[in-house]
Amino acid sequence: MLNDYTVKPEKGKIYIPKIELGSSGIFKIIGSSFMENPLHFYEPLFEWIGEFMKSGKAIELHLLPDYYNTSSAKCVDRLIRTLKSYKDTGNQAKVFWYYEENDSDNLDDGEDYQALVDIPFEIISFQGKEYPISIA
Repeated sequence: MLNDYTVKPEKGKIYIPKIELGSSGIFKIIGSSFMENPLHFYEPLFEWIGEFMKSGKAIELHLLPDYYNTSSAKCVDRLIRTLKSYKDTGNQAKVFWYYEENDSDNLDDGEDYQALVDIPFEIISFQGKEYPISIA
């Protein structure tokens, strides 16, 4: 059985997102991602997801990005495309994209990703800094 995968950045490392990949199929990525080498950071996440996908369980990906750089955006793109491939093999996958109500850039990004793939994709707005999802 696969254990949950979590990343909780050390205090002061605001450029690393909080990540919780649950063996239940609920995946959450919250916060900023603008480290120097995102592929190095995200590779273990991709490996874990690859192992998880062997289970055939449904996946819900909850993304709540504050800010992310171009290199991190490529990793998000890869993640969403991986879920699309998973769905294309007959499995269930859905993406939830959260953005702060006045953040038109994040809304635009969510809409761009939504248009990019044929996968159930919900874009959800929220007000203020009270995030609608959290990581334990």
